[in-house]
Amino acid sequence: MNRLDAGQLSEEELQGVLGRAQDLTNEDHELAPFEAFVQAAQEAGIPRDAVVQALRERLATRPEIIPGQLVYAPSTDDFLYVARVQRIQGDIAHIQFVSGAEVALPIHQLQTFAPLPNQKVDAHVQGYGGWYGANVLSFNPQAQSLNVNLWGTTSTVTLDCVRIRSRNKPNFWETHRGLITQVAIAAAGLGTTLGFILAKIISR
Repeated sequence: MNRLDAGQLSEEELQGVLGRAQDLTNEDHELAPFEAFVQAAQEAGIPRDAVVQALRERLATRPEIIPGQLVYAPSTDDFLYVARVQRIQGDIAHIQFVSGAEVALPIHQLQTFAPLPNQKVDAHVQGYGGWYGANVLSFNPQAQSLNVNLWGTTSTVTLDCVRIRSRNKPNFWETHRGLITQVAIAAAGLGTTLGFILAKIISR
């Protein structure tokens, strides 16, 4: 084996080092969207190397996004709606929401559509008006619909009437629980039904 100098790596080994360095550079590009998360973890006292390694392991085991697959994709209102992947170009996925709109988004912004029993979603049920929290009961792939439990009642909704909350979007009920409760109690003097309606209006 030829050595550049005694005790050093061969040209072949150095080529391997450069190749691995390029792989690491590509991995760093993949982690770029998570930089804010990495910095926040550092501020919390977690070493950067540990966070980066954990992210790489998680990304390596993340389900692959492929054309034809149903996914949850973010919209302009910070909710994620059901969409189908049309094609993939590099790190960009071209998708079509089941409601019809077509957009191109970074793959890392997509979540696999895998409805499980008791999973929390928002459902737009005909006759109720507006979006309301519901729990998944089952998925019907033939009808492309979900059976959900909404206030103890089973309802069927098509996929264009399903969305999930972005991890970055606060839950209004959780952040305003006290206010909603006070309004509902105060309105109780006007009747239980009116109090319920007022609380629902505020929680939208």
